[in-house]
Amino acid sequence: TNPECPASDGKPNLNDVHIINLSFVSDVQVKKEVNTLNETSPPSLNLARIQTRLKNSIEEKKRLVSALAAGVSPEGQQLFFSITKT
Repeated sequence: TNPECPASDGKPNLNDVHIINLSFVSDVQVKKEVNTLNETSPPSLNLARIQTRLKNSIEEKKRLVSALAAGVSPEGQQLFFSITKT
């Protein structure tokens, strides 16, 4: 059977996917071979958003390193990061 079936909730742009453990299969019959590619392409990645998130993560790590180098206590670091996030 087709592993992708129409969505059980009726949404036309979604499919239900069935996964079968092949170790329990004793016989396989090919009913129809399809060689066409799916015409819908996957959604593109938002690279600008990913770059922004990475840049923010790097900046936060740099702040953490500078706080550690300055001898700030872990509680002081947590307080600082809590204030900067608000």
